[in-house]
Amino acid sequence: EYPPLAGTMAEGEKPTLFVANKFGNTLSKIDLETGEELLRLNSCTNPHELATSSDGLLVALACYGGRTVDIFRTTDLTKEVTIDLGENARPHGIVWHDSGNIYVTAEGRQSIFKIESPLGFLGQPPKLTEYSTGKLGSHMVAVAPDESTAWTTDLGSKTVTRIDLAGGAEPISITVGEEPEGISL
Repeated sequence: EYPPLAGTMAEGEKPTLFVANKFGNTLSKIDLETGEELLRLNSCTNPHELATSSDGLLVALACYGGRTVDIFRTTDLTKEVTIDLGENARPHGIVWHDSGNIYVTAEGRQSIFKIESPLGFLGQPPKLTEYSTGKLGSHMVAVAPDESTAWTTDLGSKTVTRIDLAGGAEPISITVGEEPEGISL
């Protein structure tokens, strides 16, 4: 659980689309009813994927051109926090799980991260746990509802990898074809 935010989403707010503009290094907020871009702000270098919190108050952006996940308020795109995943992370695929945890691939590290308490809690920073895939280009991620298992598509290795998040068993990979990207559970 993260602490309440000032200026949270108003009841009855219109349906909204968020867009990571990877070539413009920006994040956009678009009104789905009118198609109007309501807001566009600078983000990070080469943002790729994003995920919203289950309450709709926050959007997390994977900064593929670097090593961070940045979290913004959905109301005004104010940046709340930057989470540093370490050298050569190149975060890409991202899921904001209903539990409140964020899962993100780190292509440059051949791994995924679990980010607990993404906004920090009681003055503590977010807790990061890294799980190795051992595969090139761990690109997108899907996570089981009970958070026991995650799966990645691994572009460079031409595989899908199952990661045991609960018990620590070694990852298991199978070859699936040329440059697998999308994944859904």
